[in-house]
Amino acid sequence: MYRLQPLLHDDDDDAPSKGWLIMLGGSESVPLRLLNPFTCSPVSNTHQAAQRVLNFMNFKVVKLFEAFNLSGKCNVGNVLKLVLFPSTFPVEGRLVCALFKDGNNLWLRKIGDVKWTNIKWSDYQSGYPRFHDIIIHKGQLYVIDNLGTIFWMNPLSTELVQFTQPLCSSYNGKTKKMVEFDGRLYVVEMDIKRKGCALHLEADIKVYKVNEESGGWEVVKNLGDVAFVLG
Repeated sequence: MYRLQPLLHDDDDDAPSKGWLIMLGGSESVPLRLLNPFTCSPVSNTHQAAQRVLNFMNFKVVKLFEAFNLSGKCNVGNVLKLVLFPSTFPVEGRLVCALFKDGNNLWLRKIGDVKWTNIKWSDYQSGYPRFHDIIIHKGQLYVIDNLGTIFWMNPLSTELVQFTQPLCSSYNGKTKKMVEFDGRLYVVEMDIKRKGCALHLEADIKVYKVNEESGGWEVVKNLGDVAFVLG
């Protein structure tokens, strides 16, 4: 996804002063094509569109982000989260990591491969099996389990290495989510329950900051004017 911003004022009153969003896509069969940024579908090459020519020398081109399509047998409805890592590798060397709703396992797949590799939770912990969240922090993949233990993944061996102490000694029924803010890694532990009518919710939420030197935890009592958006 790119943003095109005019370098010079356009006399056309209909031209937006802040520019346009365009999306370029490619595949093995079609190396480059223009896509609709809202639907990701190819823009039809109508006669009217063909008459419009953009001189990129007149625009500032800013790359906003890069996205990928995942093909193959994968039930998207069961996927909680997908991440691509490590960011320092070329695209063909990166791994796709998928966390499914059952939370028992992580699935890995190298770009270009057709098969998934299963990382079992039971290989690292015993008891109630569940991964809660995955995140990319400083270019590295981190995983948190039901006890609040964070692991980082070695991209070459795909092994999980324990990074922090557990938040709790036994599973307390609360969901753990990770978020990155100001270069630091945080964990939000929450228990949200419905009481009575569907609109009445009770929430027990705690925020912790990871001490990346000791692997310990620092309780965050006040976020100030900062709001975390959890995915």
